[in-house]
Amino acid sequence: MKANQRRLLAAGSLAVLVLLGSLMRAGQLRSIFDAAGLPAAGHPLSWMLGILTVLVIAMSILFAQLLPRSGNAGKACVVQMAVQVLAGVLVLLGAAVGLFRQIRIQPASYHTALYFLQMLSGLCMAAVGWLQYNEKKPGAGYFAVVCIWQLLTLLLNFRGWSMDPVILDYCFRLFALVSGMCAAYHIGALGLEQKGRRMAAFWCMAGSFFAVVSIFGEGASWCLAELGMGAWLLVYVWRLFGTNE
Repeated sequence: MKANQRRLLAAGSLAVLVLLGSLMRAGQLRSIFDAAGLPAAGHPLSWMLGILTVLVIAMSILFAQLLPRSGNAGKACVVQMAVQVLAGVLVLLGAAVGLFRQIRIQPASYHTALYFLQMLSGLCMAAVGWLQYNEKKPGAGYFAVVCIWQLLTLLLNFRGWSMDPVILDYCFRLFALVSGMCAAYHIGALGLEQKGRRMAAFWCMAGSFFAVVSIFGEGASWCLAELGMGAWLLVYVWRLFGTNE
């Protein structure tokens, strides 16, 4: 399969599944809560979202196998650079919104430090796009910051999410963070011109899906951050699947 055909097929399929997942998630949040305000068990949309999640993972694995094991992803174009810079700005804005709210509630908190780390991550994401557009290879440190931000967000919030009965399907937050962390690691460690691109493509596709689906029902800080992360990973989906042998 030619690079452009592979790219369009992968990106198009991902876009359709993201749209379906978004519609299902939005519908689920509108209809699943009972009179007491708690999630009702066995709702059809919950089962459908579970099936769609399995389908996304299977599709990501399948498409990743279509990639050549070696090759060149080519130079990043100005549109890709602009999307990555915008994605970094969204992450930065999400951190600013969260930090403003956190300072008003409890300034001396690990959440405050985490928002500063998120700001740094947004700057690194934007810098990566700019450097790759100028044909300079970003250092692993840029991607390490993003990995650490995703990891600490997961570790410091997981217990609270799992114990809150009002949070519906926190697994989408979990999958979004894990996928984003793994995608940043594989892109940073393996680059775009070496073997291992199949694993990077898998995590980028899964990460884009879960990042977008996880924003429904969330606050502005999370929505901005995950929209930025989803857009940032989508650029790598486009680049990786355009790899020439």
